[in-house]
Amino acid sequence: MIKKVRFIEPGNYTASKNAFNNFFTYNNSINNPSTGLITLTTIVNELVSDTLMYSEAISDLLMEDIIDADIIFFSINTYNSIRGYLIVKQIRAVSDAILIFGGLHASLHFTETISTHTKVFTHLYFFNLLVYNYIIVSLNH
Repeated sequence: MIKKVRFIEPGNYTASKNAFNNFFTYNNSINNPSTGLITLTTIVNELVSDTLMYSEAISDLLMEDIIDADIIFFSINTYNSIRGYLIVKQIRAVSDAILIFGGLHASLHFTETISTHTKVFTHLYFFNLLVYNYIIVSLNH
């Protein structure tokens, strides 16, 4: 049974020159969380009450809260992919959570994501599963 779910939107923190340039675009101009991830968090919260989202655009990650989740969603775009994979590596070292990746970079470069990380699914797969379960739960009430 799924008891705890966390959603993570990594920030743009890398040593790459391009990432440094993106810092001024994404972190200074677009300081708002992904609406797609907020939507998924809202849907999952209807099924699992211990559901939270972290966006490094607006807050720090509380790793002690994240690592004991049953499922952890990541929104990986090109500008934050290096940071996202670093977070995944840290979590994977201490957690057995199922990791679910979505976002443009993870979708277009899925072979990179799959070859680098185990227990990987996509948002779409899990979203379909959640919608199915939501419908079943709603019909049963």
